[in-house]
Amino acid sequence: MHRSIFKVEKNAYIFGGVPYAGLGASNSITSSLTWSTTRSYNIGADLTMWNGLLGVEFDLFYKLTKDIQESRSGGFPPSLGGNYAQKGNTGKIDNRGFELVLKHQNHVNDFYYSITGSVAWARNKVLSRIESESTPWYRTNIGEPLGQIYGYKAIGLYQTQEQLDNRPFVGNGVQRLGDIMYEDINGDGKITQDGDKVKIGHSTLPELNYSLSMDFNWKGFNLSALWQGAAIVSYTLNGTYNHGSMDNTVYTRPFYSGGNAPYYLVEDSWTPENTSARYPRLSAIHNGNNAYTSSWWLVNGNFLRLKNLQFGYTIPKKILAKANIGLSNVRVYVAGTNLFTFTEFKYCDPEMAIINNGYYPQQKNYSVGLNITF
Repeated sequence: MHRSIFKVEKNAYIFGGVPYAGLGASNSITSSLTWSTTRSYNIGADLTMWNGLLGVEFDLFYKLTKDIQESRSGGFPPSLGGNYAQKGNTGKIDNRGFELVLKHQNHVNDFYYSITGSVAWARNKVLSRIESESTPWYRTNIGEPLGQIYGYKAIGLYQTQEQLDNRPFVGNGVQRLGDIMYEDINGDGKITQDGDKVKIGHSTLPELNYSLSMDFNWKGFNLSALWQGAAIVSYTLNGTYNHGSMDNTVYTRPFYSGGNAPYYLVEDSWTPENTSARYPRLSAIHNGNNAYTSSWWLVNGNFLRLKNLQFGYTIPKKILAKANIGLSNVRVYVAGTNLFTFTEFKYCDPEMAIINNGYYPQQKNYSVGLNITF
């Protein structure tokens, strides 16, 4: 594929005091841009034993994607005046992992059941991308997984005036008793994005996904359930936007945008009488010091959710035939989705997207149904 990244701008030129319209290119033509390519390797095995009492599926995979398009802005000196290729095939990433599925099915007299469990582990790593001295801190570094969280290392809340007097310089917000303290990683007496940002937690993309499905049948009664979950994943309650700025959210700032405060922020906020509090002091005024992405607002994203549960009854065909009403199948059922979720932080959906961009949580639903076949 050959593509031209060519932006045309209108310009005006003066000849003899008279303006004339003209066209000019704002950047150069890119003739070597191409599609990204992916190479995948898989090896697997399927095994069924003892008439279905045990089934095993195993798949091992490796995927390499290269020539990923990236923006080159900031990678060239200003003296070029913007006359350089805006995009290039410079990104490379790999992904590796496995999936294991175990199955069991059996029957005892009129009782039939089947159970299927699966676990999948996958880890990606950035192998190549455009980096320079001006590469922002919030971008994933080479050798790290996509979605890796970077932030300050929080070491507690200010408890004494002596701690405030000897604190490192923090460029945003104020620091008072009950505000978050950060570790000066490089020891320069300042808290800066370039010198004190470190890896905190795991990636926002879960490395481990698992599920368990169950189905039970007995004399027309049926019960089925699906559990799903994820592990080795983290997320932050504050917001980091695509351009790198950090901000509070309703989960970290009481009375955000003049609204109500989450109960937990009020109940366990710092006061002189509650110095072992989990959350900073209450304030109706925004404090940028407590809005930084840090380990203080890091949450373990592991969860287990009852995704689906259904209970039903199918009327035996011999009863329908005896009734002679022209029906070949009648089934009534009740069902629910997202009924239970076990997670460390219960106030938001653990399957949410980036928290600061807004995310409507998955809803708990109940339904009753009747299936009739003539």
